[in-house]
Amino acid sequence: TLHYLFLFLFCIAVGITICTNVLFKVSTIQVKNNTYYSSEELISRSGIEKGDKLFGINASDTEKMLEDRFPYLQSVNIKRRLPATVVIDVVEESPMGAAYTEEGYAVVSRTGKVLENKMIEAAGDIPVLLGLEEEKFTVGSYLYAKSNDGGRQLNEKLQMIQRFIEAAEAQLLEPLTYVQITDIN
Repeated sequence: TLHYLFLFLFCIAVGITICTNVLFKVSTIQVKNNTYYSSEELISRSGIEKGDKLFGINASDTEKMLEDRFPYLQSVNIKRRLPATVVIDVVEESPMGAAYTEEGYAVVSRTGKVLENKMIEAAGDIPVLLGLEEEKFTVGSYLYAKSNDGGRQLNEKLQMIQRFIEAAEAQLLEPLTYVQITDIN
């Protein structure tokens, strides 16, 4: 009985090895919900290639790497679909405004992430944000302040701008061109 048990376990191990190394190889890579970056650009930077082992892909590291390299990506989720498909599902950041700085304009998302900086002009479809000149705008970083409980939250000025823009959109006001918050009082 012990020999049959070992033989059975050996067969299962061989079957799993064959399935993961021979049968399940990536043949299709799809990107969903992307508008800002091209599918080809995201696939090439992900490092996932056709012919890779489907279960050999480190999804969590690849998701983190894509989020770090592409500022307009809020989150990335990599899914494996049997028998041979990898789906890269992205959620993109939504620009809230362009903060005026001494170096040019910096595009800030609704989550407080700096999407671009040192732009000569602000994009025409987002408002210019005045009053954030003291902030450091590094692409990919967030404009957070430490909260009382030790966590992170958006800085106070950015929270006020966010609430104001949401209220203006709810009231269907004309597209905003400037939001000035130099004095929060």
